[in-house]
Amino acid sequence: QIPKDGVNSLTDTDLLPESGVDNMVVGVNSPTNFAGAAGSVNLGGITPIPGDFTGDSVVDGADLTRWRTNFGATGAPSVAQGNADADGDVDGRDFLIWQRNVGATPIAAVPEPAAALLAAFAAIAAVIKARRASKGDGFPGPNPVPVRDA
Repeated sequence: QIPKDGVNSLTDTDLLPESGVDNMVVGVNSPTNFAGAAGSVNLGGITPIPGDFTGDSVVDGADLTRWRTNFGATGAPSVAQGNADADGDVDGRDFLIWQRNVGATPIAAVPEPAAALLAAFAAIAAVIKARRASKGDGFPGPNPVPVRDA
């Protein structure tokens, strides 16, 4: 969670969702917030690993235990119940998916520092532009500079 610093806050509402899409909520906690309104943003999360039934981003013995506990279940069991292939049951095919991925961990895309810096500068420029435009000082057009006779 980003600290509430009088500008805005960002809270992760579901760190390891089954869908693989992370939900982040932007909260306004000050009238100085650049957007002036609360909203919700969906960010691409870590892609779930097939066979990770516990949702801890590691395929291990705990996942095997979860599969074994629910082996034979039918009626559309979830991934958390050991249904890795979404075929409506927990069976040997789900075990094979677990077995092929034992020890696997997720690979998350990390932006290069230069790209992150460029994105930060773009965001700062957008905030400055929005603030100047709201003050009515003529931004974004050029401001005429008075010419003085010497």
